[in-house]
Amino acid sequence: MKTWSSVAILLAAPFLLAGAEDPFARQLFQKHCASCHDSATGASGRVPQVSVLRTMTPAAIQRTLDGGIMKAQASLLSPDERLKIASLIGTASTAAQRPGDLANKCSSGTPPKQSTAWASWGGGLAN
Repeated sequence: MKTWSSVAILLAAPFLLAGAEDPFARQLFQKHCASCHDSATGASGRVPQVSVLRTMTPAAIQRTLDGGIMKAQASLLSPDERLKIASLIGTASTAAQRPGDLANKCSSGTPPKQSTAWASWGGGLAN
């Protein structure tokens, strides 16, 4: 028989995990990233929103900040700050997805890697 304390722990777990988020990383994201990646303005352009970034691993996000397409924007951040932001918004693991399952997919139906218009996020095809 379950005790009330074990039920309370299960109910409180999401709030405990949310409280474990790094407030410094959240502040960095708000200051340096949110104006484009967490806004209606960015959503209307080619800027990936936070929901899309959360499908990426922290390592992929950090590579993009360190030497990819976001290198110039992240140049004001220290390597540790870039790591904190990548860890905040990235997901520890990703599931393999078919191009048709991806968020913000190309309306033409062409997978991103087969299109020269997509400069990619971490290097790759260029215009």
